Amino acid sequence: MVKPAHLERYMLRLLSDHNLLVLLGEKANKSLKLEVYDLSGKLVYSLKNINAKGKSVKVKIPNNLKGAFIVKLISGSYNQQHKIILK
Repeated sequence: MVKPAHLERYMLRLLSDHNLLVLLGEKANKSLKLEVYDLSGKLVYSLKNINAKGKSVKVKIPNNLKGAFIVKLISGSYNQQHKIILK
């Protein structure tokens, strides 16, 4: 059975206004970087060397960020982008 690529690596869920849950798939590297960009492309928040223990990691985004953003998950040469809205 072939799995969709996003299930093999990472999935991102917005738990509440400023809490993100990164779900790690079978082929996910346990060390990743998270970057948050505003819609003009400016980097507004970054976390490096996130070490996930288990199948998920919870990330708190600063409360002062409000509006629409692009969240980029980076692991080695692999990267994935998600659009989120923070209130």
